[in-house]
Amino acid sequence: RQLPGLFGNGNASMSDVLSLPAVGRPPRLLSSDRNRTARAAKTAEISPGDSDSHIHETPPSVRATTGTAVSTAGGASKGWREEAMKVARAAYHRVMRVKNCKEPNTAGGSLERINNTAWRFISTAANDVPKKCGGDDLFVQIVSAEYWEHVARVTDHENGTYTAWFDATCGEEARGNLTVILQFSVAQGMQMTRRRKRISKLLTNLTDVVIEGKKFPPLTPTSPEVAEASQAAAARVGLSTNNPAKFDQIFAMGDSLMNHVTMADWPAITTKRRLKFFKPFTPLNNYTLRPKFINSLVDQGWVKQYNEAKSKERICVLFNSGVWDILLMSPEQQAPYPEEELFRDHLESLALWVDSIKESFPLATLLWKETTEVHTHEGDCSFIKKEKQRSACMQRLEGMSSSAIRLLRELQEILLKSKGIPILRNFDLTFRHPAFTIPGDGRHYNPWLNNMMWNGWYYSDKGVWETQDLQCPRNFHVHFGLEKNVSAVGQGHPSFG
Repeated sequence: RQLPGLFGNGNASMSDVLSLPAVGRPPRLLSSDRNRTARAAKTAEISPGDSDSHIHETPPSVRATTGTAVSTAGGASKGWREEAMKVARAAYHRVMRVKNCKEPNTAGGSLERINNTAWRFISTAANDVPKKCGGDDLFVQIVSAEYWEHVARVTDHENGTYTAWFDATCGEEARGNLTVILQFSVAQGMQMTRRRKRISKLLTNLTDVVIEGKKFPPLTPTSPEVAEASQAAAARVGLSTNNPAKFDQIFAMGDSLMNHVTMADWPAITTKRRLKFFKPFTPLNNYTLRPKFINSLVDQGWVKQYNEAKSKERICVLFNSGVWDILLMSPEQQAPYPEEELFRDHLESLALWVDSIKESFPLATLLWKETTEVHTHEGDCSFIKKEKQRSACMQRLEGMSSSAIRLLRELQEILLKSKGIPILRNFDLTFRHPAFTIPGDGRHYNPWLNNMMWNGWYYSDKGVWETQDLQCPRNFHVHFGLEKNVSAVGQGHPSFG
């Protein structure tokens, strides 16, 4: 895929570029070394409306030898559970309303402009018959001639119409092609199964759309914003060894997305051994909780290293589970709980996991890496020649539901806030930049974006962990240019050395 150049100008050579049909996203940049890439790998005029958007556990030192379910009976705070299940039940009833409509999949639609930053999408079935119910997962974006992405928030009004609201132009002019892509229809994205009926179809396209705003001069390495951003980044106290490091040791546990993010701090992995990573290779649920998540804290030697550390306050445990819990979702996981309490099994297991980490590392800093967005419309399995691998790739794409990810992320946040765990934000950044996924993948992000996430988390002078705000397109491309510049001189991620 052709990504923007150093400061927003497309400069990939034509030999590296494969131009795809105009569906509102930049063409793909093909790497000459796909395997190495994979390893590396509020100016608003309308409100978006209502967005669709405890247990005392045995310490990890008490071993469990099988994968049998962990009991979740017992008393503890009901705060997170009551709030989270209220949200889950509301989502479930929205799905049921769509199912009860018994409408066919969306086949097309039209756009009506509401004002400077918002459009209304009117969905239709075959033969242009207007639909009366919602349930579609729509991806709406404007891509400029410089391949700058502007992604809209979408509100489902449950009557066949949707509002697409560009909430982060930040007063800047946005000009380009506006596209609407259907990922899933009639609430298929919210099915609690790994096999969803993926569509990934272009519904409509408007050319030369303009959101009016201020015009800024092109970004260059000498632009004032670049120098300011570089100085601010150098002064932060963050996770990276490129900045004044907050921790002597970081234990990171999660899926391959966590692995790719931590690889941004390559010197800490290869030389200082300051950062250690473990991947459970499984979703988080009652059956995997103890053997794969809790026991692994001991198996990896992390608890021992923590107990032997001189300064326990300078140890960090960074953890996450999310994308695999969507990709490999199984209806059986919901069996112990009412059908409408979506993701209840995962949340109960997450609560136990958090409690176990707290008990094992009482003085350490615990940080949760927010679950990232997935972009099934960016997925492409056609280049895979072997049938078995191509089938596995298609299963991943069928499981990549944006609506399910957003609900899970919201529920996780309710739980983590109730337990006092700081959240390192990265959902919004990944939501707004699908072109930065690894080609054909749709869920892993390229090293530049991973570096921006890693270097964007910092300990502020307020005494709390914060995430750098990169919503505004110009600010994003300032920092993207800085990451490319660092990589170009052989620092940072090894893929660019």
